[in-house]
Amino acid sequence: MVPIRFIGNEFSVYLNGHLANLPHRQAREDDEEDGSNILFIKEKNTGWTFETEVDSEWKTWGMKNETFAGLSSLLRDHPDLAAKIFQPVELRVPSGTYTMELLLSSAPPPDATDPLAKEFPFALTRKYQVEVQPGMTVVQYVAIPDQWSRILPSPAAPFNRVCPWINYGMSRPPDEDGYWQKELDKLAREIESFQADPLVGLLREAEADTRSSARGIALLGLPPRLGGAREFDGRLARQLLAAIEDQHRYLPSHEEVRYCTEKAPQFSRTYQQYDAIVSEVESEMNSHREYVESLLRKRDGGEQ
Repeated sequence: MVPIRFIGNEFSVYLNGHLANLPHRQAREDDEEDGSNILFIKEKNTGWTFETEVDSEWKTWGMKNETFAGLSSLLRDHPDLAAKIFQPVELRVPSGTYTMELLLSSAPPPDATDPLAKEFPFALTRKYQVEVQPGMTVVQYVAIPDQWSRILPSPAAPFNRVCPWINYGMSRPPDEDGYWQKELDKLAREIESFQADPLVGLLREAEADTRSSARGIALLGLPPRLGGAREFDGRLARQLLAAIEDQHRYLPSHEEVRYCTEKAPQFSRTYQQYDAIVSEVESEMNSHREYVESLLRKRDGGEQ
């Protein structure tokens, strides 16, 4: 049972370290706020709590270190409420012993200092040990990791990053010594940041491993602190790519360079320098986008 009312539908399940095929789930009417007065609260350093109004009184249940407080009483005394929070995700497997983990879409922890953790758009649950007997159904309630966070919108990038002075109605850039060199140096720093991005590095390595991606599954070489090497499909890889695009949203595009050249043709030589630098990153990003789309096609059975 997954607390979908908390986390939504963006999650993946791993059984014995392998990505499981999840059944398609139709959204339900009560997936959204429905007047049941359920409040989700992040407690500082103590996990999550959820509060709801029951019989004109507020009741509180919580999760800490991925352990529920009062889960048995919630299921026993308020099954309707439990059904709103938890929903079944059915996996049919042979009898045996399994480890199960969930990978949840998540904003990176705000206190993360590790460069990869600051950008990684997922949170991993602990491993649950599940024993499946022949002909029996096992129900496992999954808690939310303390580090999971709702995904917040990123601040918008400037309207144009190549000639920002046009955004402010100026007909020419500021008249100061070294302006263009400063702008080129700033662009060079953005490019260096992209090239050194550890998430970009992981995607490069996965893309280079053609054997692992032949069936639409890539092996992402995550370090042990983030759960270790892990299978990813196109849907997860697309979220990684979105995180990279968000991290480097201040990198300009060819369209912006073209726009600035049209608006200020007297600076076309400098814009040609911009365009040559931008091409390096845009070419790599297009390669990553094609790779992600190929994973999606293979996983959906569009390619054999």
